[in-house]
Amino acid sequence: MYPLDVQYKQFVDVQLYNSYRLLQELFDDDVMAITSKLDEKKEDQKNWMIERAEAYIQEYYTSNIKAYEVADVINVSPNYFSYLFKQKTGKKFNEYVNQLRVEEAKSLLVETPFKVSEISEQVGFQEYKYFAEVFKSLLVSRPRLIAI
Repeated sequence: MYPLDVQYKQFVDVQLYNSYRLLQELFDDDVMAITSKLDEKKEDQKNWMIERAEAYIQEYYTSNIKAYEVADVINVSPNYFSYLFKQKTGKKFNEYVNQLRVEEAKSLLVETPFKVSEISEQVGFQEYKYFAEVFKSLLVSRPRLIAI
């Protein structure tokens, strides 16, 4: 076995293949197998990067986290991270972070005696007004109504 887990026909008796076409088919099959393995490895790497990014976001979403910070953690450019994140999660970075924050805020509103403004800060929103807008857009309700 060789790298990429492709088995080559090490000793091909060329005389068995009496035509160029058969040799070409053998070669094409090997190239396709290599290409397929490379594509799989590339997808695995992308999945790993997004899993790592999601873990980092989960840990730091209550801070003023930025996409370029997460991109730096997984060693890619901010533009590529944004593209890949949207492709793999179906959400833009800010949408994803805001959803995490709102879900946590919803739990805190129900389970704790904290004020809505305190909870908005605890989950990472810098401004209460923006928190209220995002909350309402995602849950179709105002934070104060959930807290009651």
